[in-house]
Amino acid sequence: MVGGPRKPVLDHHTIDERTLLNDTGARTVEHHPTLDSTNRLAMHLLDQSPELPMLISADEQTAGRGRGGNSWWSPAGALMFSVVMERPEAATELPPYSLAVGLAVRAALQVAMGDVELKVKWPNDIFLEGRKVCGILVEVPPAHRDTLVIGIGINVNNSMTNAPKSVADTMLSMSDCNGHTFSQTTVLSAVVNEVIDAVTNIKDATVADRWSQHCWLTGKQVSIQRGERIDTGDCVGINPAGALLLNTADGELAISSGSVIGIDQPAS
Repeated sequence: MVGGPRKPVLDHHTIDERTLLNDTGARTVEHHPTLDSTNRLAMHLLDQSPELPMLISADEQTAGRGRGGNSWWSPAGALMFSVVMERPEAATELPPYSLAVGLAVRAALQVAMGDVELKVKWPNDIFLEGRKVCGILVEVPPAHRDTLVIGIGINVNNSMTNAPKSVADTMLSMSDCNGHTFSQTTVLSAVVNEVIDAVTNIKDATVADRWSQHCWLTGKQVSIQRGERIDTGDCVGINPAGALLLNTADGELAISSGSVIGIDQPAS
């Protein structure tokens, strides 16, 4: 583990720990060739009272998780990491943090991608040319309720050419989009700094407005599943609490949690 006094460390594969420690706000940096889950290791390390913010990354995850227990396809060339931070008192619920982190990641990737516009998809995915380029999972460890463990997976240099069809049809990597190979350390540094800044300076009142500027679902007909219930309506953005707003046949509906199971252009 790297933390405390800055000292030389060994590079592991494509991730330069020394650069991450020097160029980001992370005070503890740890990289592994293979992990089951960066979030899981991060929660374990919290019992050792590491210096925060902490960054845990891996070249490969064997049991990476997304929202709702979904698995995350994580081949070589993808960025898989967790940022661990103290939870500021500015926001007590998770939705504002998830939304703020999504906006932060989008901002960092937008700089890297230039003119190719990225969008955020409720509750916290990043979309590139209509396909998923990044997934985010924000958790609060039961034994450390004042801490956020933010798991992020980004398709950077992992081509979808060899991906399972279900993945290739719905996901896209940054390199596939523009044909360039990106420095994973550079992308990771930029994202970590944006995330740390967003969480440290979170302001609930501005998250909804900023999200609406980049919302991929706005103007689309969306179906949301919550347990056995499915609601369908035209998305008009989110409210200040982070709930997705749908105009349905029965009026406007605010949905605070659920899974997007269908997206269509609204009927004319």
